[in-house]
Amino acid sequence: SFSVLTFFYVVRHSSRDIRDMSSAAFGRDSYASASPNPISLLSTLFTKPHQPVLHIAGSEQIDIKTQIRCLQPTKCDTVVHRNDVIRALNIADLEKNASKRIRFKSILFEYHKHWRLIHLDHFKPLQDWDHHDFAVNAVVFFMAKADADISSADANPQKIEKNLKNTWLFLDYLFKYFRQSAFDGNEFISMAKQADEDLQKAQRSLGLTITKRVLAQFGLKGGPFTSPRKQMTPWVKQNVDRYERERTFDLDEYVKQQLAVAEPENHDPFGSGAAAVAAENHQKSNINADMSAVAAPANDKGVTDGERWYWFDQDFITWVPYRDEQQKVIEEAWKNNDSGVIVMVDTRKLKIEFNRQDPKTGPQQFNCEIAQAWRRQVIRSKPDSNNLINDFQCSEHPK
Repeated sequence: SFSVLTFFYVVRHSSRDIRDMSSAAFGRDSYASASPNPISLLSTLFTKPHQPVLHIAGSEQIDIKTQIRCLQPTKCDTVVHRNDVIRALNIADLEKNASKRIRFKSILFEYHKHWRLIHLDHFKPLQDWDHHDFAVNAVVFFMAKADADISSADANPQKIEKNLKNTWLFLDYLFKYFRQSAFDGNEFISMAKQADEDLQKAQRSLGLTITKRVLAQFGLKGGPFTSPRKQMTPWVKQNVDRYERERTFDLDEYVKQQLAVAEPENHDPFGSGAAAVAAENHQKSNINADMSAVAAPANDKGVTDGERWYWFDQDFITWVPYRDEQQKVIEEAWKNNDSGVIVMVDTRKLKIEFNRQDPKTGPQQFNCEIAQAWRRQVIRSKPDSNNLINDFQCSEHPK
């Protein structure tokens, strides 16, 4: 019978195949790697229910730090960038096996698409998230946090390596908990309110509560998971803050404000759109002027407390800080009254022109290896109490 054939098939195949079959059959509770890492967790999260989890031989030998650097969602946005990811990972199994390579590219595509779905406020409100949304959100958050820790000047390599292994093992269990408990946005909000009606005060206890539930459900001891347990608090804070923004958001008021800003002085009675386009261009020029005013400060005395260098991500309307080592290079060039400076971002060579003689333009960044490359605004400033610079959100971590 079919069941007997299946039994002999399982017995004759490796433990990897057993994990793959059980994962597909039982809701992907069994993950594709005995040592969870970003590749194995993404492969599990984005494997279709009828498929076995993609196992990439040799992926466990790829340093987790390298995986984190390669698998930031912003690096998986295009076909070219996904090819770059595969080349950077340099895994023989992907190079030799076309079917695995195609599946992994598909996984990276779905990963980036899902991140875009939940990344911005209001697009898919947190209250509507399901367990899969929370898992993807956690992957991106913990990768960004780890990337920042790795880039820190006082990072201890051995400690970082140990913490990374324990963090991804914890995430493996966390995602199983999310799936098995059908964790969703309503559950997250309910748990936060149970912890404290003041959601801002609930953040620390909620992170600890979720961690304790994970440990209890899988019979784990908390000792090895000290590092990820500490990171749960800022992860919870990020999502509580987002919920608060979405909860208090008044769409009608927002539309009124946008209409008031976009309304041109010369109304276009024929509906051609020319006046609206002119108003939009005028608004953009004002924004650029505002950013330039901060990006090119009048004094050369160095960055004051809390000030950092940021570049403007126009895809997500966000100020993004440079990495610590880049901050030092840029600041040194600024103090030396240089006209510009080159910084390396992965394998890309980016040039920042300070444009000191043209404060209206202000500092700008572009890829100096590409002809007529797109220019991004650069700024030297400090976020306000709402984590805004010129009314635009600031990312907490570099990309």
